[in-house]
Amino acid sequence: MNLDELEGKGIQAARFISKLMTESFLENYDLAIYYCDSDRDARTKNSSMRAAVNRFEKVYAQVEKGLETGKDVITAIPMIPIRIVENWILADSKNLIKVFHLKAKVEDFKNVELLWGDQDNPESDYPKCVLERIRGQADERYRTASPYEIALSADPEVIRKKCPHSFGRFYDDLISAIR
Repeated sequence: MNLDELEGKGIQAARFISKLMTESFLENYDLAIYYCDSDRDARTKNSSMRAAVNRFEKVYAQVEKGLETGKDVITAIPMIPIRIVENWILADSKNLIKVFHLKAKVEDFKNVELLWGDQDNPESDYPKCVLERIRGQADERYRTASPYEIALSADPEVIRKKCPHSFGRFYDDLISAIR
C-alpha cells in the first residue's frame, strides 16, 4: 500500500509500522499496539455521542488502514479512545480510590467515554482536569501515580463496560490478536 492512499492518522500509523520493521523488533515482538486519540480541539464544547463515535470510527478506519501496511510481517492493532486515554482511566472509580488512598468517593461519571471540557479550565470536565482534581484530594505521598500506574491496577471489565465503543473495541482486538 502506498502512503498516498492513506489519510489522516492512517499516515502516522503507517510510519509507526515502518519504524518497527527492524530485525531486532520483529525477533522480539509478535504484536504492536498503535495509540492515538480521536479527540479534536480540547477547547471545544462536548459533542453528541453520535458525533464522537462517528469521529472515532473515522480515525479508527484510517489507523487500521495504515497498520495494514505491515500486516504480512507483524500483527498491529489500534488503541484509540473516543476522547483521550484519561477517559478510560476515569472509568474505574474504585481503582482511583484505591490508587490514591482516598477516603471520599470519586464521582462515577454516567458517560465517562464522552466526558469532555475546556482543558484551560481546571474546574471543567476535561478528563485531565478531572484526574488532577482527584489527585489533589490524595495525601501528598500518593499523588505521584502516573496514568500508566493507575491503568495497571484498573479492572479492564469495568472500563470495557463504561467505555464500550473505544475500550471495548481495543479489548476485543487485543484478545483476538493474542489468541
